[in-house]
Amino acid sequence: MSLILSIYFRLEKQVRDVVHKAFWDKLREELNQDHPVFSQALSLIQEVKEVHVCLINVNDKALRSENCIVSGMVERAKNT
Repeated sequence: MSLILSIYFRLEKQVRDVVHKAFWDKLREELNQDHPVFSQALSLIQEVKEVHVCLINVNDKALRSENCIVSGMVERAKNT
């Protein structure tokens, strides 16, 4: 059983590493184009915003306001 778990965790790490590298390679490729594409960067910002929302105290109006400003910026960038 421990051999199976060991193989599983190694495979899981390899998959995670490949996905991680693919994400950052795609982002670098999009941003280095003659006419940069920002879809991957906007996706990253959106994910960071979602994590940020989960971490902030719901009573912290300043952070919520800041989060709304970032959300608006991401939405406007998506629509351009």
